[in-house]
Amino acid sequence: MIQKQVIYLLVLVILGNTLTVDTTMHCDCSELRSQDCQLSQYCYWNDNYCESYPNKCAIFTTQSKCTPTLTNYLCKWDDNSCVSHFYKCDEFSSSSDCPCYWNLDSECAEFKGCSNYDEENCPASQGCVYKVSECQAEDYVTCSDQTSATCSGKEGMYSACAVNNDNQCDSYSLFAQCSDLNNFKTKCEEFGCKFENNECSLIECKDLSVQNCTSVKVDTETKKLCRVQQQKCVEAEDTTYLNIDSCYISTDGNYKWVGSCVECESLVYSNLLTYVSLFLVTYL
Repeated sequence: MIQKQVIYLLVLVILGNTLTVDTTMHCDCSELRSQDCQLSQYCYWNDNYCESYPNKCAIFTTQSKCTPTLTNYLCKWDDNSCVSHFYKCDEFSSSSDCPCYWNLDSECAEFKGCSNYDEENCPASQGCVYKVSECQAEDYVTCSDQTSATCSGKEGMYSACAVNNDNQCDSYSLFAQCSDLNNFKTKCEEFGCKFENNECSLIECKDLSVQNCTSVKVDTETKKLCRVQQQKCVEAEDTTYLNIDSCYISTDGNYKWVGSCVECESLVYSNLLTYVSLFLVTYL
């Protein structure tokens, strides 16, 4: 926790007066008044106090919401309550619910190799592709061997081919950051970045329209808040433009309303089903 707070403080120093929030953390529930407590997905109002849920699944109060798919396979309805549960592949009997791989034996199981799947369930995440009437391992290509007219395919599981700024076929990472795409103007824009002066970079507040002036990404855990000023979208330097309804939500739960929008004294991790869990199951 201390290391994370040090890193966050360094980000604040670098950004100066710009108002930033940590999207992976939120106010400790005990600090919140009724208004913000009821807006929070991490807290609930109980007898004049704001409290945190006893477990990450307790926010789902009905069986219809406490399903494997709706809870990222982290919770299960048991004895009239939603509780944490580590699912196993063989607990699922249909392909639509299976968080693992649905094979030709109509089983939900671990990956067994591309040839064990039909067209509908051929797993691209494992480097498989359906062609010539069967699911088979994808044939990777060498991007530089192709022309700009034929440039396509993947060079590896996590890299693909695209035409670069020199009109040549080149490879780029499927998980590239904006700064990695200086040589790929088209991909830069497809990744939600901006391309100016031959560089690919993060979108700034000034690049947003007045209608979309809310926030911009700084990195995977931090965002910069934006506000409308003189009919332009600019970086927010303080929270004076936020009110009782927007304070907590606009700051991703980093700030609270106490007559004005102020930073919370204590932040805790927002690990409550807000991350992407691809295969949080226990395989046997």
